Amino acid sequence: MAGSGLTVTGCKSSGEADREILRALRRATPGADVRSLILTDEQVISGYEFEDTTSKDYFVFDRDFELPLGSLIYQDDKNIACVLAPGETTDVLIRLGALNMDKGELSILLPAALNDENRYCIYDARLSDKIAVWVECDMTAGDWIVYAAPHSGTKLGTPQKLEEGTTDYDPPLLCVYGSTAYWTIMPDANGPAYTEDSYLKAADLNTGGASEIRTVYTSHGRMIINPQATEGHVVIAPRVDIDVVRYQLTALSTETEQVVATSLLPEGLRVSDCVYMNNEFTFCIEGSYDFAGGLRYFGTYEMLEEEGTDKALYINREPASPAAYINNCLMVKSTATVVGFDLAKQRSFIIDKLEDCAEYGDLLTGCGIQERLITYTTVVDKADAAKNKVKVRVFKKA
Repeated sequence: MAGSGLTVTGCKSSGEADREILRALRRATPGADVRSLILTDEQVISGYEFEDTTSKDYFVFDRDFELPLGSLIYQDDKNIACVLAPGETTDVLIRLGALNMDKGELSILLPAALNDENRYCIYDARLSDKIAVWVECDMTAGDWIVYAAPHSGTKLGTPQKLEEGTTDYDPPLLCVYGSTAYWTIMPDANGPAYTEDSYLKAADLNTGGASEIRTVYTSHGRMIINPQATEGHVVIAPRVDIDVVRYQLTALSTETEQVVATSLLPEGLRVSDCVYMNNEFTFCIEGSYDFAGGLRYFGTYEMLEEEGTDKALYINREPASPAAYINNCLMVKSTATVVGFDLAKQRSFIIDKLEDCAEYGDLLTGCGIQERLITYTTVVDKADAAKNKVKVRVFKKA
């Protein structure tokens, strides 16, 4: 089990405190890449000045397909994605589906919550090509249950109850990698357990059931961001174990569950999303600050390393989801469009939206390193709202 394993107290200058925290983090996580993310303006490269080009230089449209209106897609695997689809009747809010990205076929794995008769609904879910993990919530009382099950892509195996809790703790945040389900345990910030620790937990699943539940990481305080798993790593943002509120981006190996990289954020800075890809953190900041040096503006930052000096690519776009890396391009969902950045050639491009799409435009189905660019949006029929639909578009490399 990993944890911050350090305590820094007393009156010290900012620089002295940071150096002491970094030394303590290196002692607690031997072999990990431990850095400070206190960057100057000179260490930040702006993508705003990149040359505009056409998306056809990088991606060409391949095919599209439709899903029920209101569907949400979370792609954690190459060829299959989790779909939270609306219920077909008024007494079912959400159904759990598996979307075959090659065929465009949606299979409903769970037509209603297992505890549907007890006022529970499916609250959130994730899928790999092997297992599904989901949270069911009693939206009135606030109680919740975490389940997981193997699946074939069209049928769900026997569900296993992994955890349950009450309104004192937030509904868990989820991610999945291979046959392993991950979920968070975090106290309600305004509840009676607000001073309790937070945890990242995990369990392995196979046709015989779930392995023993284990605690992968302990944070002495609430974590931020939804955990994300890609390319053999799970990313979280736990609290640093010091007197002030401060966070660290942390990448854990899915094989050993040990910390492989940690980046210390400036005091008071919060990120909204983060992924670990190409051995670097890419993270989003939703607001602007009057501190934090080169990280003080909203947008997406991709950490770079040039001649041993930390640098970051800054994307001056309001972030709406974690970033993806496809065809050697950093892909970012902004307010209304999906934008790509080719760092090597310093070019940027926009994926054109569909006509009559919703104001928010395209959404990325997945984050981290992906093989294909897949987006989805709501297409509005102005003459007949009953014909509104979700359209998924698949692009291949040019």
